[in-house]
Amino acid sequence: MKRLWQRWTLLFCLQLGLWFAALLFSLSVGAAEIPFPETMQILLSPIVPFKPTWSPTSAVILLQVRLPRVILASLVGCALAVAGVVFQAILRNPLAEPYILGVSGGAAVGTILALMLGLNRLVFGISPLPLAATLGATLTIFLVYRIALQEGYLFPHTLLLAGVIVSSFLTALIMLLTSIASSEQAKGIIFWLMGDLGSAAYRLLGFAAPYLFCGILLLYLQAGRLNILTLGEETALQLGIEVERMKFFF
Repeated sequence: MKRLWQRWTLLFCLQLGLWFAALLFSLSVGAAEIPFPETMQILLSPIVPFKPTWSPTSAVILLQVRLPRVILASLVGCALAVAGVVFQAILRNPLAEPYILGVSGGAAVGTILALMLGLNRLVFGISPLPLAATLGATLTIFLVYRIALQEGYLFPHTLLLAGVIVSSFLTALIMLLTSIASSEQAKGIIFWLMGDLGSAAYRLLGFAAPYLFCGILLLYLQAGRLNILTLGEETALQLGIEVERMKFFF
């Protein structure tokens, strides 16, 4: 057990180091070239008294434009990774992820409809597009759940098949909506589907990060039950896990 713990600790530190290296590389690369040493000096300037040798423009680009985007991309990747792990535990399938069950497609349809209806203006300084995406994803997962539910039981293979069907339908719907949208709307749709980080700002990060961390903490507290669920439903029931309740909850 001790050796396994050391192995996981080493793997975690290695992944953390790779993430940090990718973060620094992303901050240094862009239309405005900022050398790596200068990037490090700007980042450390609040805590280390460097003599400013960089231009104010470089500091603004790095701290106000690139850094929020890199942090947002990291948070999105973290959320997708955690969601994928939960899906794999519930469906007992190492290939399961949000795209298979149509969750991402539902979020995309919700956002596209909001864009086409002109609901992309800020309300109290907050864009309604994330709310539309959340609503679309929630309705999609509820639809998949209802389709896959058979006599009060939710079988993993049925859930996967229902997810593939709904995901295919949503993909076709996305193509249809994009084809009938105006050129300006189609541009916004394509940018959103590709993953536009242009609107990233510290204020939005402060709004989204607490929800993400609370969700990860909640899932971490249920990690033991999810691990038991991967052993099979019968084994989980014998160990006192309410399988159907967990499936509905997650």
